[in-house]
Amino acid sequence: NHSEEGTAIVRKIAGLYKRWAYFISRHIFLLIFLSSVISAAGALKILMTPFKNDITGYTPVGSRSLEELKIFQKFFEANGSANTAMFLLIVPKDKGNVLREPILNEVVRVEKILTNNFTMPNHRTGKQESYKQFCRSFCWVNEPIIQWINGFTVQKHHLLEGEEDNARIDLHYPISTIFGRSFNIQPYFYGVKLDNEKSKRLGSNSTTDLTDATFSNMIEARMVALTLRGEAGEGWTGEDVTRYEYQIYQYFAKEFDSDLVKCLVISATVVEEEIVRTGLTILPYVVSGFVIMITVSTILLYMSSSYYRQFSLYKMTLAFFACLCPFMACATAMGAMFALGFRFASILCVTPFLVLAIGVDDAYLMLHSWHRITKERRDNIYLHDSPEDRLAHVLMDTGPSILISALTNILADFVGTYTGAPEITLLAYANMVCIFVDFIYQITFYSAIMILVGAVEMNYERNERTGKITVDDLIVPCMPSITTPICFFYSSFGHADNMKGKSQWHDWVKTYLIEGFMEKYISLLMNKFFAFCVMVLTVVGLIVCVMGITKMEVNLTPTKLFAADSPLLEMGKLRDDYIIPYYFLATVLVSKPGNLSNPKRLARLEGMVHELETLPYAWGNESTNFFLKEFKEYSLAVEDTEEEETGKRKANKGGIDMARIPDFVKWPEYEHWKGSLRTHVDKKGVAHVDRILFTTAYKGSDLKNWPKRNTLLKQARNTLKKYDSLFNATLFMDDALFLDVIENMPEDMWQVSRPQAAIATLVAMALICTIFLQDIFTTIIATLSIAATMSGILGALALAGTDLDPIVMAALIISMGFSVDIPAHACYHFHNHHSDNNRDRIRACLTSVGVPAIQASISTTICVLSLLTTKVYMGHVFVRTMSMCVLLCIINGLCVIPTTLNLIDPLAKCFRKKKVAAI
Repeated sequence: NHSEEGTAIVRKIAGLYKRWAYFISRHIFLLIFLSSVISAAGALKILMTPFKNDITGYTPVGSRSLEELKIFQKFFEANGSANTAMFLLIVPKDKGNVLREPILNEVVRVEKILTNNFTMPNHRTGKQESYKQFCRSFCWVNEPIIQWINGFTVQKHHLLEGEEDNARIDLHYPISTIFGRSFNIQPYFYGVKLDNEKSKRLGSNSTTDLTDATFSNMIEARMVALTLRGEAGEGWTGEDVTRYEYQIYQYFAKEFDSDLVKCLVISATVVEEEIVRTGLTILPYVVSGFVIMITVSTILLYMSSSYYRQFSLYKMTLAFFACLCPFMACATAMGAMFALGFRFASILCVTPFLVLAIGVDDAYLMLHSWHRITKERRDNIYLHDSPEDRLAHVLMDTGPSILISALTNILADFVGTYTGAPEITLLAYANMVCIFVDFIYQITFYSAIMILVGAVEMNYERNERTGKITVDDLIVPCMPSITTPICFFYSSFGHADNMKGKSQWHDWVKTYLIEGFMEKYISLLMNKFFAFCVMVLTVVGLIVCVMGITKMEVNLTPTKLFAADSPLLEMGKLRDDYIIPYYFLATVLVSKPGNLSNPKRLARLEGMVHELETLPYAWGNESTNFFLKEFKEYSLAVEDTEEEETGKRKANKGGIDMARIPDFVKWPEYEHWKGSLRTHVDKKGVAHVDRILFTTAYKGSDLKNWPKRNTLLKQARNTLKKYDSLFNATLFMDDALFLDVIENMPEDMWQVSRPQAAIATLVAMALICTIFLQDIFTTIIATLSIAATMSGILGALALAGTDLDPIVMAALIISMGFSVDIPAHACYHFHNHHSDNNRDRIRACLTSVGVPAIQASISTTICVLSLLTTKVYMGHVFVRTMSMCVLLCIINGLCVIPTTLNLIDPLAKCFRKKKVAAI
């Protein structure tokens, strides 16, 4: 008789599994029907749920950058939260200089298209409005570049006519002056080369070719940038803004016609659409992975069932449903999550691969156990044999280890939901729920399928001696109407080896693998010298991996979120090459300006600005756009006018006259400051400044390096922090969301107060093993095995040059399932085998877990390798991580764990309680 021993809780669970098997046999079709309907409903919900990604989702909750972004967005929410902000790069197609008249004319044309050809709805009037009509505070945002181009054209016209250039037009970089009005052109020209000594201005008597004349100290610029920013209009919705921005993006990506320039558009809408498209590129590989897994599973099941002389075509349905069951679980779990309000983020597209790997592994265990039990029943007469009884013994044999595996995954993912990064937290929730549902479907839906196939198989067995199988022999008792057509197909195309006939495959495997390789391998595992070598190599490998981890750089660039063919990658490269080194912009929002007529307060504000202008890499005062510069000029002009009219001049006390600010922003030449100031006039007619926005810039080729940028970010933040009580100033940089990942990632990975993937897995593994195995040494070995696997994966990635980022963390969480699975099964079967002889226990471990583990590893690896053909960074990271995980799990589960357990067994026996009862 086949019996095993175990702890009290394992025996209790085995008893429940036995009763559960008989329950399934009484409600087979009800369980299959309910599982199918529920999973179909979940799949329908998934298809109806749109992707919704969050660009801030990889930044840990509580990061300073999230608060900065919130404050920045609030600044522009005068009439609502639906604002539009777009950035457009214009690049010559010949990759040459933009300071050429044909190229600059194209820039003017693009600006007109941008501001006139696309409309937003005004829900109050019912009319469609172009940017020129709804821009309000930001109508002049691109005026400096247009005026500069006009000045360029005028200068060239004068010189072509043989006239002197206009002395009132100075096209200097970074500050240009046209007819007495100065403006900063840094936000518009990028990749600039200067020649301040050699003037490019040409006189009327010059014989220099005008083709290359730039009339500026700029001798070259590689790109021109235009900006659109609009505050929420009359009743705008988020959908209105998305439609407007995406319409512009599509036009310049597909319809814009120019032989000279190409335009690249970026906005929050464009970024989200590209992330969604990246997720969609992974989805076809879920389908192809399913097909690959079915194919591989069918081949592997054919080989194993042929060895046991149990192969028949109808048995292949078990391979199909072994792969289908995890997808049904994903459909049910994720459909329920979306119905409860969870987002369908692109990162969830990789969850089916995890569930498929774990679900197929569990199915292999059940099938392998079914083969062994069927063989025992064939070799020995068993009076009460039935499909449900065989299933009962399968569940008693494999159910506890499957439960251990599921619980460790669920608990580890549950703790992993506290990682801080919303996208990773969402992935952990999805993994946790999907694995739970997969476990339920494994012991209901898949078990019911096994009973159906088992019933056909037992009819098949009873008549196997005849050598001929008829349709009646294949009909499942009590279910003739349903199974007759199925069985007719199987009787026509199925076949089986005769139980007592000869099988070359069986004999070869038995001779060379079971009696040959297996026994020799077990002897090797029990060899003390080999065990010592294994432990030494394991420790050395861990040391190397830890050294690699310590040198692993933390880095998340936005480009990692996009597919390789995304136009945003080109824009990102241009940004790194021509924008960051020349004009890395920092925006400062002063939320509490206070009374700036107070000279001391005004001096402190100007002092804060000056400190930002003198940080490392700073451009200096000329790059700062701050309303005070022009307001002081305006105030002097007003005072001069008042003095002429009254003959008196108001005494200057050092502050500014706040009452002049409302009139200041109404003047045409100062109208552009409307977007940078938030003011109001109280009931007494006193003007107040509520918020101020100003920008300053930094330059340097070192800023291409993310850690250098992070250092600058921290220096700027620390500068503002000194003035926090006075002005409550906030810094905003475009890259801050990703730079904060660099700051938080090491802490998030290892901090005990917020345990992450590795620590969560270890805690969960130790807890579950302690409850189920009740053996401290087995628990320690299993836990250390998981730690070694996770460290090995991360160390191998580090040594291969992979940076640590949230996507790598997500891949670690995904691979966590498999890293728990095989060690959990190996420890369970070694610990709960009825024999006290270690050779028998290792044999039981290898025969029960080895073949299913290798089968699962082969099928999982082949399945995930299909992702290498994707053009997505996330897919490639997942392949590398999962492949390394599979390799390390096989080494741990089939070599390190049995070797170590055998080595420490003499010590463990001193502490182990004597087993007294059988399952």
